[in-house]
Amino acid sequence: MLGDAAPEAVAAALLSSLGAIFLARFALSFFNAIWRYFIRPGKDLKVYGKWAIVTGATDGIGKALCQELAKRRINVVLISRTESRLQELSSSLEDKYQIQTRYIVLDFTEPSEDVCRKVREATSELNLGILVNNVGMSYPHAEFLDLLDEKTIADIAQVNIHGTTQMIRGVLPKFLEKKRGAVLNVGSGAATVLPSDPLYSVYAASKAYVEQLTRSLAVEYKDKGIDFQLQAPLYVATKMAKNLTNRPESGDVRPFCLEADRLRDGLYSLLGARVHVERDPQPSLGHHRPHEAQHVPQYPQEGLQEEGGSQQEQVMCPPPSNTSPLWSAALCSA
Repeated sequence: MLGDAAPEAVAAALLSSLGAIFLARFALSFFNAIWRYFIRPGKDLKVYGKWAIVTGATDGIGKALCQELAKRRINVVLISRTESRLQELSSSLEDKYQIQTRYIVLDFTEPSEDVCRKVREATSELNLGILVNNVGMSYPHAEFLDLLDEKTIADIAQVNIHGTTQMIRGVLPKFLEKKRGAVLNVGSGAATVLPSDPLYSVYAASKAYVEQLTRSLAVEYKDKGIDFQLQAPLYVATKMAKNLTNRPESGDVRPFCLEADRLRDGLYSLLGARVHVERDPQPSLGHHRPHEAQHVPQYPQEGLQEEGGSQQEQVMCPPPSNTSPLWSAALCSA
């Protein structure tokens, strides 16, 4: 009898031990997440520098982020293609927030624009620390690839790929010189969250480039003091989204479109967060893919996360529950 009971007791003890270990790991992970996203002190973006530069600054997400940066007493270099709107926003920010502004007139659809040179010349004397790469364009309406006109394809590549890349090249020398800087690339859930985006395939592919560029540069410059971050919102009520929201064949998707002003806090709160990259950068190319992040939604903390090592993690940034079930993914790099 005793001999028969001994193996059962050992098995029960083993299972109990394994269960205790599992529960302990779960509890540790849970409380670590509570600390990281809700309790840990925020980070002051002025550690990067007194100036930020924002593309697509006069509308939507770009304008909202300019206002948030100005509210935090960070001077802003505004970039857009319409000078009158740049002047209007510049005056508004200076009057309301008592900061300094400058602006650069740039049309990113023009191949002749020397983006890199203009950025370096305009910021040569500034303590520049933050780049918000927000400018982007999509289709005028949903379309099959074989019917899409050549100019739209060229403009999307010029703005979303070439413009984004040249803006980063424009600020890197200054960031490298001071050994500190932050680059926020605004991607899209069309590439980072959704498994596919039919009828907007070229746009989604261009934003996939932005995602991979961000991941790769994070590894490339991880020892140079430069933080790279991709933030990938889904539906946002901007000029670029107006054609999508007005398509009768799509149904009314306006209830799912988050206002840029309401998205602003979530985007800003993650800017500068030290997340992504693994100690060994190579496995990061195959691990923690965007679709996995959909299973671990977390709210961002108030303010900015402080520097916390180089372990890789992913952050999902849902909007308030009374606005939309669709959220913004932020893949942040340091």
